[in-house]
Amino acid sequence: MEYLFTIDYSSDAERKRIDYTVERWSARAEVRKPKGAVLLFKGPESDVDEFIDDLFSRLDIEAGKVGIYRAEPYEPAVEKQKRELAYESSERFEAVQSFLNYLMSKFGASFEYSTENASHYTAYTKKGQASIEIRWLGCSCEKETKGLEFEKKMEGGEEVGGPPSLRPLLRFIIYVEGYGNAVDFITERFDEEMSIFLGR
Repeated sequence: MEYLFTIDYSSDAERKRIDYTVERWSARAEVRKPKGAVLLFKGPESDVDEFIDDLFSRLDIEAGKVGIYRAEPYEPAVEKQKRELAYESSERFEAVQSFLNYLMSKFGASFEYSTENASHYTAYTKKGQASIEIRWLGCSCEKETKGLEFEKKMEGGEEVGGPPSLRPLLRFIIYVEGYGNAVDFITERFDEEMSIFLGR
């Protein structure tokens, strides 16, 4: 069974990634990029024959060098995948943002755009590409008691400790979306780096 792909790429970088995919699959299947022009004709069979006759009359090549296939739409069983990583950190917003920028650079991710509370990137890896969204949810607070040095004062000859303080926890979610193995690959690497940064 043969399949014809028409791919409307938007940049030379994307064209190169298509060439890389063809090269990777060449040992597993017969995948090639046809030379010359690729046309997709949609119309009644009588018009097709007339179009072919008109086309051949205008070419300086033999008719045998023109490949003609009957095609029908094929709906692949491919679904976009989405992963979600939720974090809380007691670090300052600037420190967390700086580390996330470092990770984006490490993963070769390019900045796309930002909204009021989210930043969007596209990451390109050896497993493919995926979109990354960093969404800031704000802060919550928890009582901080472990390892806290209470201020002590003297009252009636006894030392009295101060009350536990509240520390803000910065909350944010990272969404990874795309196709194939790239999504899990990026998600696992991201979570590993964030776990180290957060001291998990």
